[in-house]
Amino acid sequence: MAQETIAGTLTIQVTKEKKTIYKATFEGKKGQTSMAIQPTAQYFSQADATDGCAITITRENGQIQKVTIDGKTECTPSAPQPKKSFAQKPGGKQTVANSSSQPQFGTTKTFIPPATAPYNFIAQPCVLPAPDLTEERYSGSITVTLSTLTPLLVSGAENKQDAMGRSIREFFTVGERCVIPGSSLKGMLRSTIEMLTSSAIQPINDRHVFWRSFDSEDYKEIFQVGIQSTPQKAGYLVRKNTEFFITPVPYTLVPLKCPKNPGKTRVETGPMPKKEHDYDFDPYEKHAKDKAYPVDDELIDNFILQLTPAQLEFIKQRTNGEVDNENALRRSMKRPLPVFFLEEKGKILFMGLARYFRFQAKNTPTVLRDKTTPPLPENTLDFCMQLFGYANKNTSRRGRVSVSRAIFPKQVQKKELPPVVLGQPCHTCFAHYLVQPATICSMKKQKNRWDINSMHTYNTQSKIRGRKFYWHRNPETPPTNNKPKCESVLHPIESNEKAEFTISLDRLSLIELGAIIEAVSLPKGHAHHMGMGKSLGLGSVRLDIREMNITTTKTRYGDLESRCQALFLGSKPKKTQNAEQDAEIAQRAREAFRAWLVSALTKAGYPAKSYEEIPHIADFLRITDFAKRPDNTKTRFMALTEFQKRRVLPEIRRI
Repeated sequence: MAQETIAGTLTIQVTKEKKTIYKATFEGKKGQTSMAIQPTAQYFSQADATDGCAITITRENGQIQKVTIDGKTECTPSAPQPKKSFAQKPGGKQTVANSSSQPQFGTTKTFIPPATAPYNFIAQPCVLPAPDLTEERYSGSITVTLSTLTPLLVSGAENKQDAMGRSIREFFTVGERCVIPGSSLKGMLRSTIEMLTSSAIQPINDRHVFWRSFDSEDYKEIFQVGIQSTPQKAGYLVRKNTEFFITPVPYTLVPLKCPKNPGKTRVETGPMPKKEHDYDFDPYEKHAKDKAYPVDDELIDNFILQLTPAQLEFIKQRTNGEVDNENALRRSMKRPLPVFFLEEKGKILFMGLARYFRFQAKNTPTVLRDKTTPPLPENTLDFCMQLFGYANKNTSRRGRVSVSRAIFPKQVQKKELPPVVLGQPCHTCFAHYLVQPATICSMKKQKNRWDINSMHTYNTQSKIRGRKFYWHRNPETPPTNNKPKCESVLHPIESNEKAEFTISLDRLSLIELGAIIEAVSLPKGHAHHMGMGKSLGLGSVRLDIREMNITTTKTRYGDLESRCQALFLGSKPKKTQNAEQDAEIAQRAREAFRAWLVSALTKAGYPAKSYEEIPHIADFLRITDFAKRPDNTKTRFMALTEFQKRRVLPEIRRI
């Protein structure tokens, strides 16, 4: 739109905070229009300004660029407030999370109920270094019986669909037998030992979080929400060979569903409350030879990550089906894609399909994990790295624990559940995944909703809650959403089925052996979790040690001849000790492990009188208690309207 000069009148408003706001009132295409005059457009002295005086307005692209008062001397506008720099990825208030992970519910004028979820988090005090391995070592095997307390589904390949397009998830089978792979059992065992030994939280999502909240002062500042002259620019994302560029073009706001303008590209963004406009972009061909901004690979990856299913469908339509998934966007996009973007000094900061797009948060979960529990010095191993091994770009270490598969009997009972929508981790829910201040405020206009500006998010120096564990629940089937393509039909095996597997150990210290036994032998009435559908009450299993065959390394290799004979004959090695001796070793190992953990935490500045009184051990015993599991109403998934209120998840001990 060309620059235009029109006449109008000045309107002056004074807020309760004694702030003066100047507005220009004039006749526009929709009739009389009133727009705020930004300081950069105020070419007049405030001493000359009177309510209702005549002014001359200069506009460009529908935005006010200059306002002067008729008959008065033109003045240089006041210097604008410095804009927030985007170059280092904008952050919010740099506050340190309070040591309490829960707000004081009820301390505000309006009571906001706590959140409910089928999961919770076990906080970790620190990362402990592994114990020394100078003592006598133990090798051998532990035979474990697995009993299903609720239906269990360890799924195989997802390669079947029913007539409605629903995914069919069946138990992993080898031949006709249901099998739990050793990798699944080892993963369950390792995650338990990581928690018990206060090892580093692994793995954790290192991808950026994307956010958009019009309640957030940070977001308003980035996009200058409420100001006509916003920093977003428009352009076309173009792929040239293997590189991407954005070619900027002018754009104008147009009323919703108005006739398309010839020679313009109509860009219709998704539905928003009180939305009034779509956008007309200049055609790409008109600006194809203009200067373009390069877009690096990381920005493209993050742009793809933050796309919603609806936005991906828009891209698919825009590219005539050339792009049918996230990966295809990088390799197949040929037609220019209209986007909005932010740039600073010629560098693209981020982009999106909507004018107010989701922006990249300052911190990743990994960054906040390292702030919560600083990592160990380089070349220092934690307990699980020393026991299970690791591999990275520079070095690796062989693990000393292996787990066999568990095979169920042929006549195992199966069942088919009604169609369900399976959930997935949602770390963007900061009210659940991040430690929140001890006191937070409710919204001024929405008393039943926590104010995001008083909460910790991925833009603040917050802390992660800890390791995620699921509650044991009574099996239930949530209501269907009538979208077959989003649903799955589960075929778990029934409860009260049994299978066995073997844990093979090679040269473990007494403390490490104790950690293995502690992780397997939970107290009576407690159970582990594994497989799919844990939020629906599936996957509760009980582990019991049926037999141990553990010897010292000296004894093991002293009896090498009989071990080799057993290997070639396909029989079990001859036991060198009886069940009482096995029990005595197990007891000594557990006592050694518990004593080490209490001592290591005390040395790290977290003293504990006994093993059971260690906070993360107490939380673990609470959330694994199958016999005294909470009522399902206390561990249910919330409705979307409840999530929107930013309800905070209470600590395990409060449920």
